[in-house]
Amino acid sequence: MEKILVFGHKKPDTDSVTSSIALSYLKNKLGFNTIPMVLGDINNETQFVLNYFNVEVPKYLNDVKLQIKDINYRKNFFLNYKQSIYEAYLYMIKNQISTLPITNEEQKLLGIISMKDIAHHQFDDGSYQLFTSYQNSN
Repeated sequence: MEKILVFGHKKPDTDSVTSSIALSYLKNKLGFNTIPMVLGDINNETQFVLNYFNVEVPKYLNDVKLQIKDINYRKNFFLNYKQSIYEAYLYMIKNQISTLPITNEEQKLLGIISMKDIAHHQFDDGSYQLFTSYQNSN
């Protein structure tokens, strides 16, 4: 079973460390395989609390940079660079995705487009004027 690392913020205070320990303990009781970790040196207060309750200091984790393999994303959704932005928009709506890789014929990544990109283009290029109000009319 895959191990899950449980940790708080970079400068671990007592709340962060004890929360990591408690959540890890709970998750293990629920059948997960977790390990509490810290992302930095603990302070004297935290050391005192852990000593008082006879709890080991969690292991130090020095790198929490996100990697592609760690991200849960939908695969096999892409668009050929020759297709229009409108086609990209319709494709994203149909497949309920907000970001879409743009590829060439060999499916090599050329870039990405997102719903946010489309919205920015739609409203920022000045080609459309919106005649609406914020007023709630009944």
